[in-house]
Amino acid sequence: MTDRMLRTAAASAAALAVAVLAACSAVEAPGGGDRVAGPRDRAAAVHDVAEASARLQELLLEVGGLSDLADEVTSLAAHSDRLLETVDVAPVAESRTGTSPAIEFASARRRTATAEDAPISSLGVSLGLLQLPTVARGALSAAENGEPQLGEDLSETVDGGEIALGMRSKFADGRLTAESTSRMTGPNGTPLVSWETKADLLACPAPGGEVTGTLTFDVRTSAKTGEVVYGGTLRIVVVVTARVDDDARVASLELDVDGSLNELASGPDGTSGAYLDGGGTLTADDVSAGDFDYTVDGGIRRASRDATDAQQELFVRSMSEVAAGLGRIVLDDVERFFRGGTCIDVIVDPGPESFAEPGQTLDQDITAVSTSDGAGVEGRASAEPADDGASVDPSGTLAPTPARVVVTGPDDSGESGTVRYEFVSNRGIGTLELVYRVSDAWILDFTEQGVRYTAAKCGGPEGEWTVRRFGVPDGNGGSLDGTIVFDLDPLGHIGYFTETSTLAFGGDVLYGTWSGMASFERVDDETAILDLDYESGTVRYEGMQETAASVVDLPPMELRRGSADDCDQGKARS
Repeated sequence: MTDRMLRTAAASAAALAVAVLAACSAVEAPGGGDRVAGPRDRAAAVHDVAEASARLQELLLEVGGLSDLADEVTSLAAHSDRLLETVDVAPVAESRTGTSPAIEFASARRRTATAEDAPISSLGVSLGLLQLPTVARGALSAAENGEPQLGEDLSETVDGGEIALGMRSKFADGRLTAESTSRMTGPNGTPLVSWETKADLLACPAPGGEVTGTLTFDVRTSAKTGEVVYGGTLRIVVVVTARVDDDARVASLELDVDGSLNELASGPDGTSGAYLDGGGTLTADDVSAGDFDYTVDGGIRRASRDATDAQQELFVRSMSEVAAGLGRIVLDDVERFFRGGTCIDVIVDPGPESFAEPGQTLDQDITAVSTSDGAGVEGRASAEPADDGASVDPSGTLAPTPARVVVTGPDDSGESGTVRYEFVSNRGIGTLELVYRVSDAWILDFTEQGVRYTAAKCGGPEGEWTVRRFGVPDGNGGSLDGTIVFDLDPLGHIGYFTETSTLAFGGDVLYGTWSGMASFERVDDETAILDLDYESGTVRYEGMQETAASVVDLPPMELRRGSADDCDQGKARS
């Protein structure tokens, strides 16, 4: 790479750095307190960000004294865009849905002049501007699918230099962290530009309905031409505060921004520099209707002597437009996320486990808890049938929690009905679907250490159970045959059991009597767990009786749903 190319690459890198600055630096348009119309939708936001970025990168070339290189600073950035087109940022592990959410970068979409696709800048606007919100969006999508982490590392050699990209994101306890690192080096590892970006956002609103976070950017540029060393640093911190209303919509937004850009050239003739330093507050008091109109206060705090008034004005105006666009993009994604059900768990009491007879009605309370902190959440909830198998009264009417509804299940045994529940609050939206059907049978067929346990129970878990226990115990050699009986109460589904059994060794027979506690716990609509906790027992042989030296230690046994054909009046089956 020639000295001229090094200088060109340095200018490209610096322009990219300002693009990063533009992504999250919201300072005022001329005239503090002016009302500024923000983008009306996501497509317009992407378009505004791209156009403002182009103005900022042109400004940087002017401030840095590199205007004569404007037509040449394209090579590395073009390679960067192409490298990003290959990115498919997959989760660290396979998601529970069996799919790996992909991250699609702006440069990988159709290159048209439409607002939706955003014109791609010759200096790699997708790399500097849209990388971070794109990684964050992919992280939110993965979190919705049950996979909280994403990660990818990429590199490519270009004209003897190297472009390296790293992206990481994590979602935990309602908080999203998205990071990206980028590095461009020349021949022999000569550093040209490197930066670290981080978005730390509370994607699940806090108890008061706040969505808060911090966007941080640290950028360094470096290049040497002859005896002159060019360098630049960039430090940006943006504090985001948004308020969510009771309809789970972002209602207002405030961005507090602090940023500075410094460029320096050192050589035999001395040192020269250029800088712009500014900050301020960008406020949108009412965005619930989608207006996104902002009031901007702040401006340039410090500027180098050669920076003109026009350049300073362009600097703050362009950054305000970019920040408004980025705010629209990020908050649209975060709002979509907390309205999608990930932040709220809906609680229904009593649930389908209490439905045991055809046509039965259940008086239910609907409440909710936050998935991020486990706290109860106040809001409004409703229920409505998802099919013709069940009915709800009232249906589809949001009411303050605990919202009360009456659910009537299917009239015939073997039929099912689905009810859809919804909860809405300033901490997000939660949804839940529950299936109601008569418990035709719970089937037990479980083997442990050579002994098989079987049963078929009709009419719900409560009531009398009979379990057969038989087989040849491992390491014993005898033939075991026993019957376990118990009665589960309708509330806690627990009860004491007794077992009578024989263990035969040819003509010798041991008679056992055992007792303990039985419990039933439903896992979901199709499975449940039966736990038999043996507590004591006695063994008789030829008129002698002894207390058992040890009792059976059984693991929990899984039950599955059955049909009426599996039932035999609640008796055990072999």
